[in-house]
Amino acid sequence: MTSKENNWTDDYINANYGTGTYSDWYLPGSGELNDLWNNIKAVNKALDSDGDETTTAVAKTSYWSSSEWHDTPGVQFYFQAGWANPGSKSSSYYVRAVRAL
Repeated sequence: MTSKENNWTDDYINANYGTGTYSDWYLPGSGELNDLWNNIKAVNKALDSDGDETTTAVAKTSYWSSSEWHDTPGVQFYFQAGWANPGSKSSSYYVRAVRAL
């Protein structure tokens, strides 16, 4: 990955609301993704009704978390079933950045 790819959240600008660049984006841990999954209907309803056509709902797929399993594998969260599992860091999965409150 290039430096630019590693810092994509630093460059996000919400032009629709004029709030500028957010600096509080991060990759959630597996526990936070589990919380998201437990509330998926309400979360997707909020994402679908935010007035921004570029916002996408949380897909029923696998997402990387910021959690790690021992020394090598990362932890992926399966939104198809609602559970986390170790995964090879060379695998490709979705990411879903969230903002700090």
